[in-house]
Amino acid sequence: MKRVRLVLAGALLVFLFAAFVWIEARPTGLAAIVKDEVALRHYRLVHIEDGSDFFVYGDGRLVLQRRPSVGVSGNDTPQRATCTTTVSQSEIESLIRLMIQRHFEKLPQKGFPNFVGATEAFPWKLHIIVVAAGPKRGTWVFGTGEMNGRVESIPPDFAAVEDALRPLRAKAAPADGRPCPLAPEVQWQE
Repeated sequence: MKRVRLVLAGALLVFLFAAFVWIEARPTGLAAIVKDEVALRHYRLVHIEDGSDFFVYGDGRLVLQRRPSVGVSGNDTPQRATCTTTVSQSEIESLIRLMIQRHFEKLPQKGFPNFVGATEAFPWKLHIIVVAAGPKRGTWVFGTGEMNGRVESIPPDFAAVEDALRPLRAKAAPADGRPCPLAPEVQWQE
């Protein structure tokens, strides 16, 4: 009996430690970012959708980059179709406030198989948002479609943040429909 208690206590301690590490690894305190100009400048978000990466920076910069097709050979400095623009910090603060209102930081994640040919084997669409606030980074991944006989969907709070990102994404794309010029791939510095 004593041995069972010891094993349970050890498992509980491991679980609590893992939970603490997981909580500490994700960016928290989005409310503080809005109030702190220095923290706001270090805020970064990337929304990965439909073959492109959309970067939102706390200083108002927006960068939309098309990912190259699979199998395209690259060189030392990969070039991507890249559109950029700048919006007011109030628009970025509005996005962060929506994330706070929707409790974005507390949304769970789901795991999905990540292997070559996965999209052919499982007809789903991944929705990915990565947020970095200072040295901490969190990744939220959800999928829509059918997986293992179950229909998967994204939480309404995550969908609301995605919906807020789409008008910003549209501002980064050329209004006249011209292709974006080629530029080096965005590297996310810590």
